[in-house]
Amino acid sequence: VARIAAKQRTLLDAYAAFVRPGGTLVYATCSLLPQENEDIALDFLATHAEFAPAPLSEAFRRYAIDVPSLSPDAWMLTLSPDLHGTDGFFIARMKRGES
Repeated sequence: VARIAAKQRTLLDAYAAFVRPGGTLVYATCSLLPQENEDIALDFLATHAEFAPAPLSEAFRRYAIDVPSLSPDAWMLTLSPDLHGTDGFFIARMKRGES
């Protein structure tokens, strides 16, 4: 898990460089493990001050995606087979500052 998480973090760092000011970065995995999901997203934000959490509800509303348990300010979401009838997925939405 540590090796995969390190690779995922490397990819996230690399692709973040291509996000324009004001742009959105989505980090998604098909994993339920916090080491590959929340830990990576939180560590990324701790080391990239130019990014901030961005609520998923904005994008979900635009595409008529309804996740009843999602709070309006949630920027990370884990979908699990037992609760959502899906495979295991994780999504984190972050926005790059304008400057």
